[in-house]
Order: sequence, then structure tokens, then C-alpha cells
Amino acid sequence: EGILQETQFLDDGTIEAKIERLKKNYALVNQEVELLSQYDKKSYHNTNKIEELLTKRNEISIYIAFLGSNSLNSLDTCADLIKDFDTDFKDCILALQYYKVGQEKKAFEIFYGYFKNRKGILNHYLINKVYGLLLYKYEQYNLAIPLLRTATEKRPEDTESHRILKEIYSSLNMRQEEQIEKNILAVLGESV
Repeated sequence: EGILQETQFLDDGTIEAKIERLKKNYALVNQEVELLSQYDKKSYHNTNKIEELLTKRNEISIYIAFLGSNSLNSLDTCADLIKDFDTDFKDCILALQYYKVGQEKKAFEIFYGYFKNRKGILNHYLINKVYGLLLYKYEQYNLAIPLLRTATEKRPEDTESHRILKEIYSSLNMRQEEQIEKNILAVLGESV
């Protein structure tokens, strides 16, 4: 568990292990809610404790959806998991769903709306990669760079993100960064 929390990589195995741990925590919280619900529901202590546990259960659900949405194959499950919650992260899942079915313009519009008033980057591989690729497609290179860099930090073996970064750096005459990406691609076995 300690190793999983130290690493910044988000490969499928790490995500699966984190989700399994969260599912166990979810089950424990559910058991505690059921146990407390059997007692006097009018008790101030029980009511507050149940409320805290329900909040914790919701947070676990949202985090499972956050982790699970790093795969295009689990987006529907993730959307179902948080459909009843008040979170704008649903927009990111929706944008990924549109991207998955080839509606890139709609995906771009949703991502743009989500990120336009945000500072910083989500700690999420797939969202950064997809939005970075869309920004690249629309020639918004300076906005694409930090997203694609984050995607490559999460999945260093992702040759597509490295290739796009190399092309962006070439377009912006950032020769040193372009060469670094060429070197990375060579190490990954890609011809440059």
C-alpha cells in the first residue's frame, strides 16, 4: 500500500490495486452504516456518525470513478457510480465518453468548459492525454504541453503522448525539448 501511494505512475495494475482497496473501505463503511442504523436513529451521535459515514462513502465512490476513468472501457461504469452526486467531475467523464465515440468537438467543448476557470492540472492520466491531444489538434500548443507532460509522467511508456509533445516542440522551435522527446521515443523503441 505504501508503494502505491509513493509512485506517481498510474498503470492499470496500480489503478486496479487502488480500486480494490477502496472497494474494501467502501464495504467497511457500509457495514458501519448498517450497524448504526439498527440503533436509535434519533440519537444525535448516531445521526451525525451516519452522516459522516455516508459522506465518506460518497467520497470513496467519487475516487473510484476518478481512478476508473483512466480507461476508456470503464467510463459508463464510472458515470453510473457518480450519477447521483453533485460533482463537476461528471463533465470530464462525459467529455471522455464523447471522445471515445469520435465526437471530438463535443469532447473539446466540455473539457474547455470544465478547465477554463481552473488553475492547475488534474492528477489524471487519461483526461490530461485526451484534452492535450484535442488542444494539439486545435493548435493550442502552449495549453497542450503541460497536460501532455502530466500524461507522460503518469504513463511514461505512452508513445503517442511523447510523439505529440515532440511535434509541438518542433512547431514551437523548442529544440532541446524536442530532442529529449526524440531520445525518449528511441528508448521506447519508436522510430523518430
